[in-house]
Amino acid sequence: MKFNRDWFQKKWVPYTIAGCASVLLYVFLTHLNVVWGWIGTLLHILKPVFAGLIFAYLTDPIARFYERTIYRRMRMRRLARHLSIATMIVTVLLAIALFVLALGPQLVQSIAALVGNIGIYAGQLQENISALAERAEGSGIDLSVLTNVGDSLLMRLTTGIQSNLGNIINTSYSVGTGFFEVVIGFILAIYFQLDKEKLLESCKRILSKLLSRSRYERFLGFCKRCDRILLRYIACDLLEGLIVGLANFLFMTVMRMPYAGLISLVVGVTNLAPTFGPILGSAVGAVILALINPWYMLWFLLFTVILQTIDGYVIKPKLFGDTLGVSSLWILITIIVGGRMFGVSGILLAIPFAAIVEYVGEEFLQKKKAPVDDEEREEEVTGEEGEEEEEEADEVEAEEIQEEVKEKEVEKEEAE
Repeated sequence: MKFNRDWFQKKWVPYTIAGCASVLLYVFLTHLNVVWGWIGTLLHILKPVFAGLIFAYLTDPIARFYERTIYRRMRMRRLARHLSIATMIVTVLLAIALFVLALGPQLVQSIAALVGNIGIYAGQLQENISALAERAEGSGIDLSVLTNVGDSLLMRLTTGIQSNLGNIINTSYSVGTGFFEVVIGFILAIYFQLDKEKLLESCKRILSKLLSRSRYERFLGFCKRCDRILLRYIACDLLEGLIVGLANFLFMTVMRMPYAGLISLVVGVTNLAPTFGPILGSAVGAVILALINPWYMLWFLLFTVILQTIDGYVIKPKLFGDTLGVSSLWILITIIVGGRMFGVSGILLAIPFAAIVEYVGEEFLQKKKAPVDDEEREEEVTGEEGEEEEEEADEVEAEEIQEEVKEKEVEKEEAE
């Protein structure tokens, strides 16, 4: 059966389409749980594919850098592209290996020692709180409420850690599954990198067929702008987290504080999340150090305040510049909404998303302002033309009056 385009001219076709759409919308709204379950299952199946796309997007700048620098003189550009991808893979694997070899054993030992000595640390902290309460009682200050709260928190902390030790097997299984998905995603990222040009050409052809030329060019410009914002933010955020983590590690090493590697890693990673990340990292480090020695906690918090002040007023302006200048209100709103909708990834991408939204809003306002400016220019032009016409008319009248005066003078001379 052939499709007849003349059916769209029938009167019953729009009503039929509207009725079917209404039925589908009703079914969708009445079975939201089932639909979301299908979407969740589909996303879980496609998780390695999304991971591959993310890895390909994050590692593509490294491959392009090698292609522009090391392999720029090669005439066979396809071979240069493949060699740059291979060099990028070697670079990423070496970075991961160095990170694991440098911090892996220390992190494992720190976590094992912390879990094994949690009871001893809790007892020391409880003794310190009791000694503080006795001194305060000698001065006439009652801290019994504080000691009771501290005892209850320590009991919950120790019992919670000991009771959750049985979940190590489940956690190890989930970590192994996640590692397997990461490996599959990395392999898919390599194939995405190799077929990058073909995929981009296919997407451009589809967009050129769906959009007009002007809208197609505007959409490409918008995508390039978003790409620059996102890549700049990711690079600067990673560099900022590395600087903060290293500074914290050097401080704790100089002060001879325990668990310097573990706490510095937590501080550096949580610093990637805007606004709330540094607070969370400092709180985790303070709790761990408070179990060992309260003075360590005080020095750590004092250094954290100084470091975050330097980070906010010196490091971030130097790294980000004015390209991501977004108001704090927009950042806070996007953090809350993104965290509720997408979890940790929504919090991490709050600032670039806010920058993109602000960029889109500015473009929209400029487009709306352009017709108004054109009308004002037309009014100014018409006003200037009217003034010029009036001046020309006045000049013509003056010339006519001068000619009449001359004619009268000539007539008087002839009469004399």
